[in-house]
Amino acid sequence: MSAPSTTSPKPGPRRTVIFNVFGHANSGDAVLLETLVDVLRECRPNDVLSGIAFDPASEERWMPEIPWAERIGNTPSRTPLGRLRQLLSLMITALIAVSRAFLPLRYLLPRRQRLAVESLIDADLAVSCPGGYLEDSNASYIVNLLSILLAARLCKRVVLAPQSIGPVHSRLGRWLMRRAVHAAHRVFVREPESLIFIGGLFPLSERDTAMQKVRLVGDLAFWFRRPHQSPVEEECARLGIDPKRSLLGLTVVDWNFPRTADPELARSRYLESLSGLIRHVQAAHSHQIVIFNQVAHDLSLARELGRRHPGIIIDALERDAGVFSKLIGLCDVFIGTRFHSCIFALMESVPTIAVAYLPKTTGIMHDLDLDDLVLDIHHVSGEQFIALFERAVRDRDEIQARIRRNLYAYRQRHDGFLTYLAHNS
Repeated sequence: MSAPSTTSPKPGPRRTVIFNVFGHANSGDAVLLETLVDVLRECRPNDVLSGIAFDPASEERWMPEIPWAERIGNTPSRTPLGRLRQLLSLMITALIAVSRAFLPLRYLLPRRQRLAVESLIDADLAVSCPGGYLEDSNASYIVNLLSILLAARLCKRVVLAPQSIGPVHSRLGRWLMRRAVHAAHRVFVREPESLIFIGGLFPLSERDTAMQKVRLVGDLAFWFRRPHQSPVEEECARLGIDPKRSLLGLTVVDWNFPRTADPELARSRYLESLSGLIRHVQAAHSHQIVIFNQVAHDLSLARELGRRHPGIIIDALERDAGVFSKLIGLCDVFIGTRFHSCIFALMESVPTIAVAYLPKTTGIMHDLDLDDLVLDIHHVSGEQFIALFERAVRDRDEIQARIRRNLYAYRQRHDGFLTYLAHNS
C-alpha cells in the first residue's frame, strides 16, 4: 500500500462576489457596476467573480461572463402569497445574519436566492456595489442593510465600495446602519455628508472606533473608461439630433419629495421650473433640447414635459453607459438632476448645472469646487435655471477649463478605494 500524501492540496482560486447590484436598471448605476468590475479585474486579476443582483436577468444580458444570483428578499409577485414569500426570505436573511447555525434555512429560499447565500459562503471578499441605495427615501434600504449583515456573517471580508450613506431617520434603520458599519471591514463614502451622517450614528464612546474604518473617496464613476460599442452618430440620427445645432441636454427625476409638507406641490414646482427654462430656450431658437434617459422611472415626467413643449427630444432608449456618456458629451450645456449624468457631462468637459435632490450632489460638487453650479430641487425656479444656463453659454470656455482642472485634482485626491484594492489584493 502506498504511503498517504503529505502535501497539502493546492488552494482554489480566490472568489469575489459583488452584491447589492442594481446596475443595469439605469445608466448611472451601470457605470458604477462596470467600473467596479474593471477595477476588480485589474487589482485582483486571478479572482473568480460572481454577482448578486436585484434583477439578475438584466445583468446577464450585459455581463454574461459573470454568474448572477438573485438578491434575497426580492418580491416574486405583488400577490398576498408573493408578499408572504418575501417576508419569509427576509426573516431567513435576518436569522442567518445573526448566526450561521440558521444556514440550513437557505433551502427554503427560491433557487436563485439560495445561490446568493452559497456564493457568499464561498467568497473571500464581498463588495457592496457603489451607489446611493443606503438612504430612506424608500423602504428598500432595509433589505440592502440586511444584505450587508448577511455578507459579513458568511464571507471573510466585506467592503462597501464608494457609497452615499444616509439620511436615515427611523430607529430601526439607524440601528441596522450601525450594525452594518461595525460588520464591514472597510466603508468607503463619496461625499462629506455621508461621513457626517455615519459619525452621528454612534455615541461618543464608540465613534472613534467606528470611524477608523470609514474613508472618504471619490465617486467611482469618475474612473469609468469603457469604450462605447456603437457609433454615436447613429444614435444621434436615431434620436433626430441635428449635428449643426447647439445642444442643451437634460436629465430629470420623478422624485417623491419625502418629508416635504406637500409632495405634489413640490413636484409641480420642479416641473414648472423646467418648463420655464425650456420656454426660454425654445423662444431664443438657440439650442436643440434633449431629455436623456438615465432611469426608466423618470420617463413619465420627461414625457409630461414633452407634451407641454413639442419639439424637445425624449430619449427613451436603454443604452450602453459608454454611448450614454458620449451622447451627453455632445452637449453645449448640460443640466442634470440624475447625478451620474452630470458626472458623464463633467468627464466630457461640458458646462454642467447639477440639481440636487439628495446630499450626494451637493457633497460631490463641493469636493469638485463647483458649488456655484448647483441648484436645490426643493427651491429651484425657472429664473434660476435661465440665469445659470445663460452664464454657462456665455462663459463656456472658462467653465470648461475649470472643470478639467478641478476634475484632475479630484481624481488625484480621492483615489483611496483603488489604492485600497491594489494594496489588499
